[in-house]
Amino acid sequence: MKHKVQVAVANFADVARIGPLVGVSIDAINATVISAPAPVLVIEGQHRRRAAETKLVLASAAAASAGTGPLVGLDWEPWFTPHNFNWNGGTMTSEAIPSVGRYTSIDILPMLQHLAWIEAASIDFLFVDWSNNLWGKTAWAQRNPNVQEIVNATQLTMGVYASERARRLAAGDSAGAASVPKFAFLLGFDNGPNTTQAAIYEELDFIRDAMMLNDSVGIDSFVVAPQSDAPGAPMLPLAVIFDGSGRDHSTWSHPDFALRFMASQLQGRPTLGTKEQYWSWMDGAPAPVIARRPDGSAEAATATSAYFAGAGWIGAGAAGHAGGATLVVTVLSIWADTGNQGPVCSEGSPGCDHSVATGPSPANLSFVLVNQWNEFAGQANGQGYGPNHDLYVDSYSAELTNDMEPTDLAACAYRRPNTTCGGYGYR
Repeated sequence: MKHKVQVAVANFADVARIGPLVGVSIDAINATVISAPAPVLVIEGQHRRRAAETKLVLASAAAASAGTGPLVGLDWEPWFTPHNFNWNGGTMTSEAIPSVGRYTSIDILPMLQHLAWIEAASIDFLFVDWSNNLWGKTAWAQRNPNVQEIVNATQLTMGVYASERARRLAAGDSAGAASVPKFAFLLGFDNGPNTTQAAIYEELDFIRDAMMLNDSVGIDSFVVAPQSDAPGAPMLPLAVIFDGSGRDHSTWSHPDFALRFMASQLQGRPTLGTKEQYWSWMDGAPAPVIARRPDGSAEAATATSAYFAGAGWIGAGAAGHAGGATLVVTVLSIWADTGNQGPVCSEGSPGCDHSVATGPSPANLSFVLVNQWNEFAGQANGQGYGPNHDLYVDSYSAELTNDMEPTDLAACAYRRPNTTCGGYGYR
């Protein structure tokens, strides 16, 4: 499958502002083409402040033809259900309104449109956010009704994707079937009130029984990873467990899953990634921390379309969409930090030859996560965290959000001080 990144930016000044933070010069961005088995994210951009579209293309035809390069996962939330989310009032703090409208996670037509967009972006798998499912619970059977809605929406989506994969196979379109994204799960050990190791194992057992062994979903719907770092380790469905404490999980294992562990904001504790092999949900810096195996090779990294640091979205260290520049810079940083710093050019400019790839592949990099598709929620005005109630996380505004699902350029959502109606676009 061809792997490339095609991101719209408002103008090169946005990249010039962010690029130097990770040593990416504006001259390099203007003049050359990145060449690496790069993660593919094709988002035809329409930034609401942009007068004319400018594209950056990060590409590697050689890697594409060889079928090499990391698998690209997209953080995805199926929580748009009656007991979890309300678009139209009450708990609604969405920074924008999706282009497909105020959907629920069981609406088939928006689901199919999402599939079309995500597949066009060459995303290999959806990284399903179940990190809040077991807050304060000691057993999977104790899950609340709102959690069951998320479970149902996930099963439905996986079934729709599996059905589309089977339809293409039956039509003789094996390449098309292979391009339908698969799934991996993010579970939460301490993303909120702690749960127990036993409850996490029960949740994994449920995923196995209800999805892997269910003919309407099946094992082919799961992306796989080595169960361990040992040579010849079996390839099993990937499950990532969020534990912000960074504790040692070397004794954790499950016979049916390849377990990895994740925290967030690793820029302040990078050895969690570089020495302890923790993946990151989001880093509050332009240079994401690389999760490395015990031998030092790169396993995973997270690129993000925007990020906040310890002070939240309106505090120091945050970076908004910047018309796509933030995503470009975090991807470039991952490539630079994993053995391949390639050139970049403006699509259509003289000498921009995407068929030429140079430079080494990222050394053993297996996964690139892209943060994130859809959350559309944050703290209400004056209700942020911290003593002054001004520490806002999740999403804040159309600019200060890591959501990437296409949004309406004019529709009014939750209004923040000094903001106007309309989303960040993309079409």
